[in-house]
Amino acid sequence: MDSNQVIARFESERQALAVMDHANIARVFDAGTTAAGLPYFVMELVDGVPVTQCCDSKRLTIRQPRPSPSCYQVTQD
Repeated sequence: MDSNQVIARFESERQALAVMDHANIARVFDAGTTAAGLPYFVMELVDGVPVTQCCDSKRLTIRQPRPSPSCYQVTQD
């Protein structure tokens, strides 16, 4: 993927996240590009277990069709 494709995908992801409004999805407060041309998101901090840790503990792989439903609830008490 070249730089223009990466930037376009990043922008697409930013727009998708900006319209989501759900208690279990971190909000995007800002997004932009650094002086060096690197894209960034400023997102809400979600207290909880990192999704990577949850997936590792359940021995999930990227080859599985979708994450275990229990990973969707990692931020809830």
